[in-house]
Order: sequence, then structure tokens, then C-alpha cells
Amino acid sequence: MDPRTNWPAYFEAARDFDVRPTTRFALDKLSAKNKTNLAIDLGCGNGTDTLAILEAGFRVLAIDASSEALTELKDKCPPRLSAHLTLEQQTLEAINLPPCIFLNASFVLPFCALEAFPALWAAIVEALQSGGHFAGQFFGPTDSWGPLGYALTHTKEEVEALLTPFDIELLREDIRNGTDAVGTPKHWHVWHVVACKK
Repeated sequence: MDPRTNWPAYFEAARDFDVRPTTRFALDKLSAKNKTNLAIDLGCGNGTDTLAILEAGFRVLAIDASSEALTELKDKCPPRLSAHLTLEQQTLEAINLPPCIFLNASFVLPFCALEAFPALWAAIVEALQSGGHFAGQFFGPTDSWGPLGYALTHTKEEVEALLTPFDIELLREDIRNGTDAVGTPKHWHVWHVVACKK
């Protein structure tokens, strides 16, 4: 099943997800002085990563196309952190990003429309301040969702080219057979990335 047509089931499953290791890695790299600046959680879903970024002391702009996900995030955000959280409903294809010190994009970039991806990536690069961090994932060329047209894929060379404006701190390849979030069999090919803007 095309995952883009079943986001409610994904959000249900995602309630049990841990904070992404790439998110944790990037937060560990960002110094305390950065935390007066803005972090963006792009494709925040129901907010597991968002809440971790808030807990780390950042102001966070959480962006997702799903109003249901944003409502759930708003409802579960602790009152002591709610003043530091801004929610925005927006698609990847129509994104407008303010300057930020951290941009988190956990498993969302592959779901951008092919023709809109160059503009989205350019917006991410432009938004990140020097010394700021990007954390996220790209799907590799053998990922089973690529040939089905469900997601964009990139070779290692293509990922490295995208990351030219950055110093790469983590580029880890994950290839395995498994299931997607709702239990459907899937072959995963993922590039896990953390990088610092030059």
C-alpha cells in the first residue's frame, strides 16, 4: 500500500517510536549558545522528535501537512514548553522556511514530489545558518518504495553532492529487509545523515 495514502495509520504506529538517533546525534552537537535560536522540525508528524528538541531548550517551528498530527502534537506538548512551540500546516512542495540553527527532517524528504525537491533542498540549505545542523534521511536506490513511485531515492554520490554546503558528521547506510511502520513487508535502503552548515 502506498504510504502516502495512509498517514493516519502511520501516526498511530508512530506514537510508539523513539526519538530518531539522527535527531539525538545533532542535538548533542549543538552547543548551549545555539538554543536561543530557532529549530525546525520538518514533517514533524505527531511530534516525538519535536518534543525532544523542545526539551533540549530550543524554540521549535513544527511543520506538517497533516492537521490531525499537529493537533495531536499541540495536545501532548507539556504546558511548560508550549510557549516555545509554533505549529504550521504546510506541504513540502510549498514550504517557506525561516532562518534556523537546526533543521530536523526525519524520514520526510523522500516524500517530496520529484519536481519540487530541488527547491525544497535549496530552501533547507538557505534557511540553515552557518554552524547549524541538518539531521534526516534519504532513501537509497534499492529501497523498495522507489520503483513503486512512493518515494524519491538517491545514490550515495547524489547525497554527498547535496551535502556539499555542509561538513558531514554522520552518513550511515542502512540496508535490510523488514516492515514499514504499519507492518507491511518492505526492503529498506536508507542514508542517515547529520551535517553541519559551513
